[in-house]
Amino acid sequence: MREAAKDTWKKRAKIASKVQAATASRFRAFAAALSKIRIHLKPRASLRIGLPIPDDFFGAQLYLDGAELHLIEAQIALFVHHLPALMNLIQTEHLDAGRAFGPIQLRLLADGSLQVGWLDAKTEQECHRTLPIDDRESPP
Repeated sequence: MREAAKDTWKKRAKIASKVQAATASRFRAFAAALSKIRIHLKPRASLRIGLPIPDDFFGAQLYLDGAELHLIEAQIALFVHHLPALMNLIQTEHLDAGRAFGPIQLRLLADGSLQVGWLDAKTEQECHRTLPIDDRESPP
């Protein structure tokens, strides 16, 4: 048992590389499937990805623009990149606990930042926060 653990430890880089390649392959396949679906949708139809927060009906939603594979991949990658900061914002602002009225709207900006918008249930005011692409910066 101990020798097997040592062998696994020595091969960790190789294992990590294979896991990363498999993940990248699945990511690309997912983006390709969305790209194909987008091409076949009617012009007024849209594709969205998101989270079931604040609930299953009104989620945090990012509309995917365009049908080109590279554009879909980039949007999904940016969404995934912003997930930790988005989840932090959702918890900090209590958007998962009834503070948001309706969906949380997500929009990617030209610089890769993520704009998060919602209607505050208490004040009925529109709220916006921008999550920068650089993890070291904090949202305003």
